[in-house]
Amino acid sequence: RTLPLLPSRGEITDRNGKVLAYSVDAKRVTADPTLVSDPTRTALALTTLLGVPVDELVEKLSREGRYVVLADEVSTEVTDQIRDLPASTQAGLVFQDDPVRLYPAGAVGGQLVGFVGKEGNGLAGIEQTFEDVLAGIDGEKRIEVDGVGNPIPSGIDDTQPATDGSTVQLTLDQDLQFVVQQTLDAACADE
Repeated sequence: RTLPLLPSRGEITDRNGKVLAYSVDAKRVTADPTLVSDPTRTALALTTLLGVPVDELVEKLSREGRYVVLADEVSTEVTDQIRDLPASTQAGLVFQDDPVRLYPAGAVGGQLVGFVGKEGNGLAGIEQTFEDVLAGIDGEKRIEVDGVGNPIPSGIDDTQPATDGSTVQLTLDQDLQFVVQQTLDAACADE
């Protein structure tokens, strides 16, 4: 089995090194409904943590098939709490990397910085123009598994690590840009 190893997307900073865009670790919580013995009990345990209604979770955990997404962009603190639940409640749950891109300066320089889409690819601005620099290079982990998907201890275990994206530093000054945007907004409001 070959598993992808995703790189961390690089930061975008202003000329003074203030961060305009960065990524934080998060997880997509998925489940294999065939391995969930009691969908109602599992849904009750997860509803508050995931912020998803119980009836929606029960419906997802009762579906046919082997893969269903329960929640996206779940913080690592929440996934740690889920890992602390009893093993019978965790049965069938799988956590996948699903990083979240944050823009601490908000709209300051927003058109220049741009944004990323759901898949993590730059869709506008610097995020798109410097996609190759920011994205990094995917890695992979190859492991040998048995018939039910458990790793074989003496089997193949080969890892090609991911290469994280690089930081892109702009000539933009965040503080100056903020003042300019406030002044322009005030001038436009006066007309």
